[in-house]
Amino acid sequence: MYKDLNDYELLYLISEKDENAYNEICSKYSELVKKETNKIYRKCKYLGISKEDVYQAGLYALTKAIDSFDEHGGVLFYTYASTFVAREIQTFIRDKSRNKHNLLSDGISLDKEIDDEGTTLSSFILGNDGANKNYDDYLIGKWLLDLRYDMPDLCSQVFELRLNNFCNKEISVLLDTKYKTIDNSIVKIKNILKKELNKFELF
Repeated sequence: MYKDLNDYELLYLISEKDENAYNEICSKYSELVKKETNKIYRKCKYLGISKEDVYQAGLYALTKAIDSFDEHGGVLFYTYASTFVAREIQTFIRDKSRNKHNLLSDGISLDKEIDDEGTTLSSFILGNDGANKNYDDYLIGKWLLDLRYDMPDLCSQVFELRLNNFCNKEISVLLDTKYKTIDNSIVKIKNILKKELNKFELF
């Protein structure tokens, strides 16, 4: 019976609390969730997030799409659901990435490289004259991490991933962004750090 119903008939029955209709539309769109999972997972496998977790996030997003869909909006449910699921999966991956690489709780190594030329965070901060060597490494690290919240979103993500030993090529794949854009973000990050360090040294 339910297999012969279209999306709008199923959605109407769902609004009438028909659990079988709910199960039918979830089953019908599970392939869409798998498709979105496979497409997005190729870009985030470096983060150590399991495909099953991504798929479950997609299924949960599908249930939210079913609950929030408004047929009077003029958009097909298929279009609405696919867009909603893709966006929610991306949000899930971004949040998991930030939690997985939470540098404020894990601490920070100032020996990590921040560009492809091998420049370390400590050498960038301290420079050749060692003028800042009296600062405690932890305080410097924490202060630098706080700066990322004031950076543009892309720079903040690139900065965090570089500090977690991802190279620019991997970051370009993870963030689905051109390599040159990532390289430009590294330059912006350096300029932001340099500007803030100059302010810091005035006090």
